[in-house]
This record gives sequence, structure tokens and C-alpha cells, in this order.
Amino acid sequence: MIDTLGFFVIIDQSTCDLLSNRSIKTERVDQETGNIEFEYNNFHTHHSYNYKIMYKLENKAHQYDPATKTPHRVESLPYIRFEFSAPKILWGNNLESCSLSDAVYAAGMVRDEFNKTYNVNIAKVMDWYCYRIDTCANFLLTSEDQVKDYIRYLQRLDYPRRIKNNYEDSGIYFASRHQTLKIYAKGAEFKKHDKKRFLDETEQESLQQQASKILRIEVEHKTKLKSIVEGFQKDGLFIPTFRGYPRFNEILQIFNPIEEMEKIIKKFLSGLKTKTMKNLEVFEILKANMTEKAARSKYAIYMLIIQHGQKEAKRQTPKRTFQRAMKAFRELGISIVALNENEADYFLDKGFPDDFELTMSKENKYFQMPLDISKSKGIISYETD
Repeated sequence: MIDTLGFFVIIDQSTCDLLSNRSIKTERVDQETGNIEFEYNNFHTHHSYNYKIMYKLENKAHQYDPATKTPHRVESLPYIRFEFSAPKILWGNNLESCSLSDAVYAAGMVRDEFNKTYNVNIAKVMDWYCYRIDTCANFLLTSEDQVKDYIRYLQRLDYPRRIKNNYEDSGIYFASRHQTLKIYAKGAEFKKHDKKRFLDETEQESLQQQASKILRIEVEHKTKLKSIVEGFQKDGLFIPTFRGYPRFNEILQIFNPIEEMEKIIKKFLSGLKTKTMKNLEVFEILKANMTEKAARSKYAIYMLIIQHGQKEAKRQTPKRTFQRAMKAFRELGISIVALNENEADYFLDKGFPDDFELTMSKENKYFQMPLDISKSKGIISYETD
């Protein structure tokens, strides 16, 4: 369930000075004036299958100025910014997702390699401040054609209060300040970004075939991590933070990857199942759970959605009325992945299995369960001095 992780690792001034002298310095200079527009220090270490991690040394942070209503950079504690894919650290690719315990194990491997390469002793993994965590789920179909057919099917829909972006027939994503939802064909993404890292052609093709069958769903959590902390603080619970983000230790206790993923996907699909519901079936469900007047009102919104899309339905419907209808659809399990009966021929061959769904449990035959190598090896944690 875990892919990319991003951390701030606080260091002392002596470690900062040592690393600064061993870093790769990058700067941009105005050739006409000779002024340095910006500069920073970075590093890199190599891991499995030529997977390279970049690190950035910083001692400044953005601070909002109420007077000018703009952010500006100020001095802060020195820190290193780490960002990496936990599965790529563990086994060289992210065609499998990993558990939270494995993510801790991968972070420990990164820490060990950095300490060894630069002869330092940075903070333990549990004391790193987590500013980004990408949760993910892989669903296995029989071919890339099926994966792309499913994506094309979803491209008809809109996410509530989000701007939709389509990538031809291979992806769709919705961005916001709190989370970014991505649904894409892993085969196309693997070919573009990772295939060339594997030098053996047989291995390349084997991994490409594996990737082509994967429908990948990712949720990138950034500001959301801050809001989780703010929620606990409102309840009187103090959680240590750096730049508003909690430590990895707290993330493991307050962040549930599956719950967060399901919450986001349900907002998009009004549930986790892909089903082409018949119009009369929807109306009967609504009538059985509310007054006939309310059922007819929500049924009218439902028909607008499946005939003209969510964007048009929102345009024609008062905001609160539309939101209440969507909430009712989610609670009653009414799928908005549906077509009018006049398009019945499309039902016969959608291009993907009729029972395909996005539930994240071992009962769903299409869901790829995350690997958990640390559990299988009896590893409780990965913390070294």
C-alpha cells in the first residue's frame, strides 16, 4: 500500500558543515551580472537496479509574511530532504506495493547507505518528519487493453470539486492541496520511467509484461498529513512536528493507508465497485430509503450524471443539493459508473470483466495484496545506531 515517501531529517550544524563540504553544489548564475539567483547542495546514493536517490541539504524555510501577503525564505534548522520509492529500495521496482512495516525497513536501508557513504550518523527513521506519503493499490487484469478500457470508462466521470486531467487512454488524475488521486496504466508508466534501468533485455521484457496488466491507483498525501496533526491538536493531543509535518513514528500510529485510499476512491466512484446499474434499479433503491419526493429529486440528478457527466450535473444543480445526492449515492452503494439502457450494447463488452472492482482485500481476486517481507522475516523494526 506504500510507494513514495518524503522526509525532513533534522541535523546539527557540524553535520551540516561536513555534508556541505562533500556535496554536489548546484547554482544558477546570471552571466551578465554575476549574481547567484539560487544555490543548493545535494547528494546521491545508489540502490537496487541502478535506482538512485537524490538528497537535498537545506537550512532555510518559507515563512508567510502577513504584511506583504507573500512567503519568503528565512533561516531554519539545517535538515536533509529525502524522497524515494520504498518498493524500489526493497526489490528494484514498484510493480508490487509494500506494507507500512516494509516502508520502515526500506527507510532504514536508505539511512544506513547514507551514513556509510558520507560517514555521518543521522537521526533514526522514527524521528524523521514525513512530508509526503503515497499510498497505492495494484489491480491485476489480463492485458493492457483491459486496463486502458477501464481507464477510458472512468474518464467519463468527474471527481467532486476537482479538476480532471486525462493522459490519452493511459491515465487520469485529480489534484488538490490535500491529496492527488492518480489512476493509470502501469505498463505505459513503467516503459517511460523505469524499463531502461534494467540492463538485461530478458528481465526488461518480463517486467514490462508484468507491468502491462496492472491498473494502478495512487493517492499522494501532502497537506493531508498536516491536517491529521491539526485534528489531534484540536483534541488536546500534542504531536511533535517540523514545518507542520509529524514524525514517521506518529504516522505509523495515526495513518491508515487502506482507509485513506478507500475514502478518496469512494468520492470518485461513489463506491468501490464498477457496476452498470439499471435506471429503475437505482430508483427502487432510492425509494426504499427515503420519501418518494426525495427519491425523485436524487434520481433526476443521477440521470443527469450518467447522461451528461458530473460536470454538467453540477452546473444544473444547486451545490448543496448535488452534494447531498452524491452522499446518498455513496451511502446506498449506488454506482455512478453507469450508462443509459439505450446504450445497452456497450454493456455487453466494456472491455474489462463485469465483476471487476476496486475493493482492497484478499477477497477481491483482482487486488494485488502488498508484499510484507519484514513480517515474513520476523523483523519488527529497522533501527540502527
